[in-house]
Amino acid sequence: GGLTASTTTPEAGSAVSLKSTAVGTGLTYQYAWTRDQGGSGTILEFSSEAGATFTPAQAGDYTVTVTARDASGSTSTRSLRLAVWSLADLTVGSPQAASAIGTPEVMVSADIGCSTARFSFKVGWVYRDYEDWTVRAPGSTPSARLALSHWYGAYDFFIDLTAPDGTRRSVTCAVTVE
Repeated sequence: GGLTASTTTPEAGSAVSLKSTAVGTGLTYQYAWTRDQGGSGTILEFSSEAGATFTPAQAGDYTVTVTARDASGSTSTRSLRLAVWSLADLTVGSPQAASAIGTPEVMVSADIGCSTARFSFKVGWVYRDYEDWTVRAPGSTPSARLALSHWYGAYDFFIDLTAPDGTRRSVTCAVTVE
């Protein structure tokens, strides 16, 4: 048998459809669904439902488990990892002098609340008609030290996230550098 999910990288608050396939000729199964993240919880008690829906409320790394039980009481368990993410807050550090280029540098970062192994990020800024960014490879952190074009002025900092399923989200923060 097996366990599949509609996505293994859902955004927090999005429903995930789960499905189990049990093998065995002429057998009837009961299924129980649980999740583990900061403590275990029941998704669905033992029933004849070979599928369940789970909506994680918060970001984190989850393990979803299905236990299949046949009429004789024999059980089989399968588990699946979910990286549930949320891109809500952007942190922009105070400008620091960069000795090599003479303009300030700023650390820009965000926390998506789960493993970043399969996500990619674009981190950057916009100043008037200028834009600069760096692309962070999957598995890297959503952060970068960025050189600014001027010592003062209004900047819009951003982080663009691309999830493994192609979902894209952005978070921005306007900061005046004085």
